[in-house]
Amino acid sequence: MHGLLEEVWTLGSSFWSGSNIARADGVGILMTNPYIRPKASRVVESGRILVLDLEIQGSPLRVINVYGATNVPERVSLYRKLRSLLLVSTPVLVGGISTVHFGTRTAASQGETDPLKSFKPSSTWVSSSGASDSRIDMFLLSPGLRMRSLTSEAAHFSDHRMVTVTLDWEGLVKIGRGSWRMNTSVLEDQTVSCSFSRRYLEWRALKELYDSPIEWWEMVKDRVKGYFGRVGRRKAREKRACFNHHNKALQRLSLLQLEGFEVARELSETKEHLATLYREEQKKSQYRSKLQGLEEDEKCTRYFFRKARSRQKPILSLYNSQGDSVKNSADILRAAGDFYGRLYDTKPADGDLATDFLEGLNRVIEGGESEDPEMSIEELTRAVHSINKQKAPGPDGIPGEFYQTFWNLIKNDVADVFQAIYRERRLGESMRQSTITLIPKKGTSKTSGTGVQSTSYLWTIKS
Repeated sequence: MHGLLEEVWTLGSSFWSGSNIARADGVGILMTNPYIRPKASRVVESGRILVLDLEIQGSPLRVINVYGATNVPERVSLYRKLRSLLLVSTPVLVGGISTVHFGTRTAASQGETDPLKSFKPSSTWVSSSGASDSRIDMFLLSPGLRMRSLTSEAAHFSDHRMVTVTLDWEGLVKIGRGSWRMNTSVLEDQTVSCSFSRRYLEWRALKELYDSPIEWWEMVKDRVKGYFGRVGRRKAREKRACFNHHNKALQRLSLLQLEGFEVARELSETKEHLATLYREEQKKSQYRSKLQGLEEDEKCTRYFFRKARSRQKPILSLYNSQGDSVKNSADILRAAGDFYGRLYDTKPADGDLATDFLEGLNRVIEGGESEDPEMSIEELTRAVHSINKQKAPGPDGIPGEFYQTFWNLIKNDVADVFQAIYRERRLGESMRQSTITLIPKKGTSKTSGTGVQSTSYLWTIKS
């Protein structure tokens, strides 16, 4: 079973203990945060004890997952092994199924604390019939760890409750929300499309109030971003509300079962509803995580844009100009800024030579014509429909799917914008902006400025 789970888990690294002699599936440790790096892992006892040593921004942490035994001799042997694993100078987090209080006593002798001891409800396992319950799951924290929150909820995938402990960790890099990008799934909603078309016609009526179609289009893109931002947030709220509705029903039925009510059928149906919702989300997540057709050269291909969107391989350290390795996020940003500041700094140049060179260039477009023609709607149509799906958008966050979906509505206006660009020989404000990201070069160290390359997301369209 753990082999199948390892294939299904696509959000990060995973570590598994294999099965134990009771034919249970053992334990595992799953990771999603790219800023937490596994250093070493080992199975102390197959299906029973899994140890993972981690590093969080240079600070060590040991995580131990335990599947307790019910047989007394085996249980004593298990906890003797556990005691030796706690004799380390680094902070330790222990989680899993203890089945007996002996594990708590073992941990307490090493200074570990049990945050679940006074938590309500105290039971973390309930039989399917609800006839019996027990407190057999736990977390144990060493004194160096600070707990921010603790929750215990019924889970749709198990008869054990899902216990969640959130820890505070000083110095961890805070990840921002990043740039806005349109949720293209909302474009498939006919109600949203009709509503947007009506809004767009209202905005088109304002075109005569602007000096140039270029400024009008800048206004339109701002309103497009605002409109679809609101739609995306509303869709996300509806999805969360659906999850919350079923999850609250699950928690309520679980508590009723603990109090002796016969709700086994309703509980099973609610778990199945939640399982279906999670399976749908899993399929979407797996689709987004696939990287196909990777190109390993250094061109600004789809490979690099996908790598830029991925947070699986962050830059955790860099060498600064003094040759010292820095790991603090502020120091990493300063080192990168200094490196590229020097790289792109103003250099002495012969102005007359540069002018002569630029004036001597023959501005030729494809087809051999030397003048700037007005771009036709046919040319724009070919360009728009040649845009690949899931292609990274520019800083405005509006992808090619938007233009393809509403092309019949906006094509004449877009043509006006491009003809104005040719006539006035200037771009709109958003067209002159670029988002620069650092992407590690293949086969080089990410800890030096030369080991990463800068790639820009630009607003472009070509026929």
